[in-house]
Amino acid sequence: MKTRTPVLDSSIRVQIERNEWLYWQVLYQQSGSAAVTDPTRPYFIGAIPEVDVLAYNRVIGLGLEEPATNGQIKSILRFFSGVGVNRFFVQVSPFARPKDLIENLEKNGLKYYNHWAKLYRKTDVKIPKPKTDVNIIRIDEDYADLFGEIIIQPFGWDSYKDILSHLLSKTVEQPGYHHYFAVDGDTPIAAASLYVNGEYGSLAMAGTLEKYRGRGAQSALLARRIQDAREMGCRYLFSETAEDTPEKGSASFRNLRRFGFKLAYLRPNYICQLG
Repeated sequence: MKTRTPVLDSSIRVQIERNEWLYWQVLYQQSGSAAVTDPTRPYFIGAIPEVDVLAYNRVIGLGLEEPATNGQIKSILRFFSGVGVNRFFVQVSPFARPKDLIENLEKNGLKYYNHWAKLYRKTDVKIPKPKTDVNIIRIDEDYADLFGEIIIQPFGWDSYKDILSHLLSKTVEQPGYHHYFAVDGDTPIAAASLYVNGEYGSLAMAGTLEKYRGRGAQSALLARRIQDAREMGCRYLFSETAEDTPEKGSASFRNLRRFGFKLAYLRPNYICQLG
């Protein structure tokens, strides 16, 4: 399945994907857990064999630094098979090369699964004022474990809670990362992170505890991260989230749009089932 290539500033065509794979690379390299990655490749490849969640077993940026070859695709298959992952995503930027990359993926057994939305925003655009009574604080490594727990809880990944919360907690105070809590009084009710790479920033992860949803915590976290990114010298901010469709809405997508984010493109996910 092919998607129309969007009109996008050439300065961010590659960076919008590269920034994402950079913050995932940091996350995997610092985890000290079961996460496996290979930083020598010209794209991100990461796996957690014990965790059957596609978001944690995927390839980002294939075909951006250099045209993807059939040899690279075969190498990706060997990587995941070798570490014991049964299924994974290859996420394909519309700017990836060669033009027949998707056709080559399909010839190697991958199939279209769905789309995720990639969004971007210039930081010099006015920031909407969130309607909420929660406060936002920056956190340090003293709160790293709690950060991981809050991010994981809303996604229902209870079977992998210990592995994933540990993985995410290890990003706190890593180079480029900045972490936040939304607090109700003294109680953290939501968390989020920002990753900054020079002029580019990414809203790397976010989550709100279920019983505190609807309080505007994520709006407040968005506003704070946009402001901080601007003060850190970022010109562009990036984010990714589920596609917003009539059949399955995405509150995250709609919230990002309210805060000035534009749709860069819908990025197709191609799935490979090895087991």
